[in-house]
Amino acid sequence: KINGDTSVEGDEDFVVELGRAHLENAAFGNNRSGHLSMVGTILTDDLPDSTQYLLAAQRVGQNGVRRYSSDGLFLDTWLTENTAGASPNAGMCFAPNGDVMVTRFNSTTDGPILFSRNGAPRLRRFATGSGVQFNSHESCFYDPSGNIYIGQAGVLSSTDADVPVLKFSASGVLLDTFEVPTGERGTDWIELDANQCTLYYTSEDSDVRRYDVCTHQVMTDFTSLPEAPCYALRQLPNRDLMITCINNIFRYDQNAVYIRAYSRESLGESDPDGLYAIQLDPDGETFWTGGVTSGRVVRARLDDGTV
Repeated sequence: KINGDTSVEGDEDFVVELGRAHLENAAFGNNRSGHLSMVGTILTDDLPDSTQYLLAAQRVGQNGVRRYSSDGLFLDTWLTENTAGASPNAGMCFAPNGDVMVTRFNSTTDGPILFSRNGAPRLRRFATGSGVQFNSHESCFYDPSGNIYIGQAGVLSSTDADVPVLKFSASGVLLDTFEVPTGERGTDWIELDANQCTLYYTSEDSDVRRYDVCTHQVMTDFTSLPEAPCYALRQLPNRDLMITCINNIFRYDQNAVYIRAYSRESLGESDPDGLYAIQLDPDGETFWTGGVTSGRVVRARLDDGTV
């Protein structure tokens, strides 16, 4: 069904030509998976059911999240409808049911956007009506109950009160606000410990901070890293913590004992702007990272860093 017209017939190229403006929630097998005009929810039926996908948020100037097969085949783009123009789409997180939330950074009133696991927009203006004015919301995390925590980078002049970590219900009701000590850039990237109380966060300096969201108490810093700025962080199932800094991804155990580093050079990133992202693969053996401005995405082994 295209633009309300159910009578359209013709060759495969018709869908390609109208894809950007008119195609949403469509399923087809026209041998054009990955065509750059394909925008929206493309339920490809020419790939095996076992195909795994990678979602890559485009940081600047591209209003969308691109979906690839895990071996690098571009499939489609999920438009994030960011009204802040060339604002980056920064962080993503998975809901317990597989939905995907995407933060929209510079947008102050839109809030994040929520997609189904296949890219259909579910909530285009998450938390609209909550009264929250977002301040460069950049990262997010779901707890097992489906509540969402959102971290905010803010602007360089933001105070701690300007960039709290926000907790919402799955439907966008504001449940709690955590005003925490920050460094250069607010509550930039966040991660919730397996104990569901300890919040780890970075602030684009060298410190990994902690806060107890159960008792609303500031905790001692987890560690101070040997370089800055530092961005995304993720916890492994064994509670090791991985933190992405400009030149290295550092790995520490739950007691803040250093384990190893994966250098940007060893990961093949030559851009001096360095690394930015970190995400764990469901296989439990590999992780994904990307350059802050290079657009290069790589997958590496946890045990030895081999790309």
